[in-house]
Amino acid sequence: MHGERAGRRVTVAGDDPAAPPRARRRPGDVAAPALGAAGVARAVVVVLVAILVVRITLRAGTVLPSVTLAAVLAFLTEPARRRLARHLPGGVAAALVAVGTFAGLVALAAVVVRDLGAQATRLDGALVGALDRLRAGSVPAQLAGAVGAADAVHAVLSRLAPAVVTGAGTPAGMGRRAADAFLVVVLAAFAQTGAPAALDAVAARWPRPARAEVRAWWATVGREAGAVVRRSLLLACGVGAAVGAAAAALGVPGPVVLAVWAGVWSAVPAVGSVVAAVPFVATAAAVSPRTGAMAVVTVAVVGAAAVVVRRRAVDRGAGRLTAPLWVLALGVGTHVGGGAGGLVGVTVLALLVAAARARHDLPWPPGKRADRTADVVRIEAGRPVLLPSWRGAAVVLLACVAGASAWLMVRGASGAVAWLVIGAFAAVALDRPAAALVRRLRLPRPVAGWLVLIATATALGGLMALGVRGAATSGGLADLPERLRGLERAPLVGGLARRFDAAGRLADAVRSASQGLGDRGLEEWLPRLGGTVVELGWAIVLAAALVLEGRRTLRALPELVPARHRRQVARLGEVALGALGAYVAGAVAVAALNAAFVFVVALALGVVVAPLLAAWAFVWNFVPQVGGFMGGAPLVLFALAAGPGRALVAALAFITYQFTENHLIQPAVVAQAVDVPAWATLLAALAGGAAAGALGAVVLTPLVGVVHHVAAAARRPDFPGRTVDAAPG
Repeated sequence: MHGERAGRRVTVAGDDPAAPPRARRRPGDVAAPALGAAGVARAVVVVLVAILVVRITLRAGTVLPSVTLAAVLAFLTEPARRRLARHLPGGVAAALVAVGTFAGLVALAAVVVRDLGAQATRLDGALVGALDRLRAGSVPAQLAGAVGAADAVHAVLSRLAPAVVTGAGTPAGMGRRAADAFLVVVLAAFAQTGAPAALDAVAARWPRPARAEVRAWWATVGREAGAVVRRSLLLACGVGAAVGAAAAALGVPGPVVLAVWAGVWSAVPAVGSVVAAVPFVATAAAVSPRTGAMAVVTVAVVGAAAVVVRRRAVDRGAGRLTAPLWVLALGVGTHVGGGAGGLVGVTVLALLVAAARARHDLPWPPGKRADRTADVVRIEAGRPVLLPSWRGAAVVLLACVAGASAWLMVRGASGAVAWLVIGAFAAVALDRPAAALVRRLRLPRPVAGWLVLIATATALGGLMALGVRGAATSGGLADLPERLRGLERAPLVGGLARRFDAAGRLADAVRSASQGLGDRGLEEWLPRLGGTVVELGWAIVLAAALVLEGRRTLRALPELVPARHRRQVARLGEVALGALGAYVAGAVAVAALNAAFVFVVALALGVVVAPLLAAWAFVWNFVPQVGGFMGGAPLVLFALAAGPGRALVAALAFITYQFTENHLIQPAVVAQAVDVPAWATLLAALAGGAAAGALGAVVLTPLVGVVHHVAAAARRPDFPGRTVDAAPG
């Protein structure tokens, strides 16, 4: 007996009335699927092939970025090819677009490398001259001579321009990058010519009446996302050209580099205009105050025009992106693949947002065609036996390829997690004062956000200036070994200091550190320092974007989920943000109190680097368990440079404060926000520290509290969508 159910061919065999009762099928019976010998063999083959495909995909991870970039270039240049195809054959149009794209990329890279190289040479001469002017015999002069600072600076800056633009610091490496770019452009041309057939093949998976809707959905998504990205690129080109022309007219050095910087950041809403203007204004002010004033006027006019163009042409349609999404896509993409990776990240995010907002127009899931006979379920003796088909095996293999590719992308972006987390936590901490200004003074949200950001930047800048000035005038650390020798004669801790030979160990540690720095050289340390500064800059920009448009982004996220779940998602988002905000606000308050205590004690003891010690204690106070010790150790060390008695006073004062903070302040301020047992926070800190170091310990502790609050909110009787039984009568 044969039958058709939901488009799947079902073959029933052995349904014999004489069969045993347990083998007979009755209406309503549900039997567990089983695999026969052939099915097991096919499943084993599919698993082995899947493992092989995953290994090949991981091995070919270097090819995936090129293929992705080619697909993005094909998508962005498709309108140009379509317009040329109206007058020329399709292949000729694609070839012309490819040649034009490659020529434009090479020309832009050459101009930027030349200008950046000239500025690097100029900076090299200035830094080497500053090193030569150091006083002979001073500690900075000795350190610069020990590590070969002049040669290291020259070596790093000579390779800076090609390394920044192409990712290669040698001519051979630049040649390989040019060949890779040509290959990407050729792949993009092939993708443009083959994309219609591929889309038609995918659309054929739907029933014939629904295929027109599928094609219309694809066209809508491509149109909305492409409009956002292409118009943003045109806006970036316009702003960059205006800034470059103004820099050249005013005699500001590096007009090409300033133009590229301003163009890239002008595409980012809210914070982009400020980030784009800072280097231009700072460089112009370094030339002369008059030039700086003219630069301020220029960026004001250009920025106002860019805002108008963005509101009327870019931020319209289903593919528009808010500032946090822009920064996330641009930052992660740049971290993974440089400037090309940033373009890919923004384009992919625009496509995903447009697809999520237009999802209701897509008939899903695809219907099964009437002639589909590949997936067969045979029922033998009342038991369905699944026979894997080649179509199912292909789906499994494609899923494996997609999973391996996603893993490669996540692994490549793992280095960006730190600055993402730091920026998000800083934004949550700054969101509360901004919300208070909106609530009490009735200020617009952007105005309140900018006021909070300016106040925070001013305070941090003042502390850094005081700390640098104190460090420059401090000379007590040079006598630290002698201070430790004097500590050995102290009545209480002298025996302990002699037993551990504190002075000798400190001298050995300083000697080893200096030797290690000299062995590795500044050629290895300077790029790392530059990378750290860049990541810190991304964290600052992300925090500013979240402060200005974070709540707008959160309000837009429920629109990306089905309508029946929007209220639930909105409620859970509010609960999670409130719990995280309460924890971060409490943690910041406790850390600020700790930093203030360290600052007062350092000033009372005559330690000149009190602002730096306060900032150090503030940062380490967020780390559970070991943060207190790490935050107070420099205070005791610098106090020891001023005398053993002062070090003892500093140690006793800080230990007393830490006892008070851990048992009184911390539970009263932070524990209510987390609202989980102490043993749970301890386990979370240990697990986070084991997984990702200090950052993991800082992040996982509040996340435990957020999950607890979200779960409690989902169990509440008034949770949206929950059904409550009415009382009798």
